[in-house]
Amino acid sequence: MAKAAALAEIEAVKSETFAAADRLLESIDAALALMPKVRNADAAAMDALQAVLCDMLEAMTFQDITGQRLTRIASLLNGLAAATGDAKVPSELSLENGPALPGGGVSQDDADALMRRQK
Repeated sequence: MAKAAALAEIEAVKSETFAAADRLLESIDAALALMPKVRNADAAAMDALQAVLCDMLEAMTFQDITGQRLTRIASLLNGLAAATGDAKVPSELSLENGPALPGGGVSQDDADALMRRQK
């Protein structure tokens, strides 16, 4: 069970990293395509460039999530290596409180609704 959880986390890290990298490459290409218009002081192009650059910054959040997942995997694997018998994983190493795997946890819509209620 713990091995399957660790492998699922590793797959999630790979998937999220590749998706973020693709998004960043597309955003950078879009920003570069806007540059000639921006040089002519086109206000609409400046707004579009700002939106693209903000999207790039947002995509970079994958770094934090990836770091959290890798830290939990390392802790889990260290706990498994130290365990004896059936390799029960201590609750503090259980991955229950980290980023959810795709299809699990709270949806982005639910999180957004919670944030709107907090205002």
